[in-house]
Amino acid sequence: MVIPQVFWKLSTPRLLTLERLEGISIDEVEKIQQKGCNTRESARTLVDTYLLQIFEHGLFHADPHPGNILVLEGGKLGLLDFGIVGRIRLEMMEINASIFLALVNRDYSRLAEEILKLGQVTDECQIQAFREDLIDWIEPR
Repeated sequence: MVIPQVFWKLSTPRLLTLERLEGISIDEVEKIQQKGCNTRESARTLVDTYLLQIFEHGLFHADPHPGNILVLEGGKLGLLDFGIVGRIRLEMMEINASIFLALVNRDYSRLAEEILKLGQVTDECQIQAFREDLIDWIEPR
């Protein structure tokens, strides 16, 4: 993953000057393949990068549309436009990790509990019904 270098001496409080990255937008699959790049590996790199940002650093690029993700020469990915960056508190990182593990393990009781930790739970909340709704949504019959 490549992040453009900031040229601080050429920047001001109203102008940010960055290194120019040349590449192909991540959604132009045919062009990427024509360049001999492995789209499967690019997808894996992108997912790994976001998991690392979210679960280890607690800071992530929050505007990941195709115009902000380039496949560069040699198959590396470039992230552009850091105008929107998200932060995740340690407690939230732990809950997100638990949600991810519950999904992988298909532990829907744990999944429901962890999701409910994210917001306010009222007395009217029917946890068992919520769990059943999650199962129906994730594994529709």
